Amino acid sequence: MSARPYPPEGIRLKLARAHGHLQELRGEIDAFFESPPFRKVLYQDESGLNYVLVGYLNHWVPEMVPTIIGDCLQNMRVALDHLAWALAESTGEEPPRNTAFPIYLDSADFHARTNKGKPAGWSGLKKVEAMPNEVQEGIEELQPYHTDDPELHPLWILNEYSRINRHRTLSVMYAVSDYTDFDVGTLDSSGKFVPLPKDMVTNLALTGPGFFHGMDLARFTLREPVSDLRVKYDSPFYITFGQPYISIGDPLEVLGDIHGHIEQAVLPRFARFF
Repeated sequence: MSARPYPPEGIRLKLARAHGHLQELRGEIDAFFESPPFRKVLYQDESGLNYVLVGYLNHWVPEMVPTIIGDCLQNMRVALDHLAWALAESTGEEPPRNTAFPIYLDSADFHARTNKGKPAGWSGLKKVEAMPNEVQEGIEELQPYHTDDPELHPLWILNEYSRINRHRTLSVMYAVSDYTDFDVGTLDSSGKFVPLPKDMVTNLALTGPGFFHGMDLARFTLREPVSDLRVKYDSPFYITFGQPYISIGDPLEVLGDIHGHIEQAVLPRFARFF
């Protein structure tokens, strides 16, 4: 077999396009954070003892962000199917139309067979049956079900969210960090923040990490009224994506991890077949 470029051009271009989407996404997110994305307002009830800190968005995430995330996912998923097709072609035969790069959560589904012992139509075995045996073994070893938490595996996230993106727009959400620096106090004559004694503040409840316009960020009660009360609330604000009410993380980190996994864990396994 004469040597061919690796990865094949179609795979290389798809991954390059996905990387371009990542850079575009970074630019959109950086622009979003150039000015403070939300403001905080402190409210108190008539007793002067019960307080709530509310967060309000100053501006919304650019509307193209979900589309860019989806395009990045699709290019990476298609790159894997291009790889599967090229690996099947390495046998010298035309691959069957069901050839694809399988990604499964369950080993039983990957290895499913009919009553006659042939690979079931929905199985991973069926998608790789036209490939060399060593390739089939390599793809099986890459499956998410071999890990402790397969639903968080980069390939499963890619498979699941590229599937969702083909049917509806991905959800983009706001979030505040779990690591919130919060304190209650007053200002001294020099304008310096002075925390109240810890036993002055009761019933403290911080919310997060999900964030929405008009959300309660914190609630607390004072043991006695305090004039000119101030709060210190510092919690890094970031963008996350996923499905409604389900966040899987910062899109730059998640998509970057998937891209890196394909380039560092998947592609090197099959270089010798080209």
